[in-house]
Amino acid sequence: MSFSIKMKPSNRYRVTMPSNFLRETGMMGTRCLVLEDLRGREWPVLMSAHCQRSTNRTDMGRGWNEFRVKNGLLDGDTCTFSYTGGDEEGEDGSSGWLLQVDVMRASPKMEGCGSSLRQTRSKASH
Repeated sequence: MSFSIKMKPSNRYRVTMPSNFLRETGMMGTRCLVLEDLRGREWPVLMSAHCQRSTNRTDMGRGWNEFRVKNGLLDGDTCTFSYTGGDEEGEDGSSGWLLQVDVMRASPKMEGCGSSLRQTRSKASH
């Protein structure tokens, strides 16, 4: 079971988790989890529930920004969070909820692609 997000300014400091993902994994109501990158490094992340009239949502909060920075995540990158573990507490007292995070980098923009051609054409037409 997994879900993906495309990085954008609104999720630099938090990530809203899909309700169906939380229900199907049994993570609904969980207060913390661990994110693991492809190098095996782990980050504990606190979760917060926001219950309002129009929406109920759960966000990854404290710990997410550190993960984002240390992994060099930029706007346009896609993160896939895969559920890998249950709710047993770790030896160090940490949460047993583990999500592995796979990052697909956005394609690098071709800076200036076509702009020099436009400039050349515009100079030639004068």
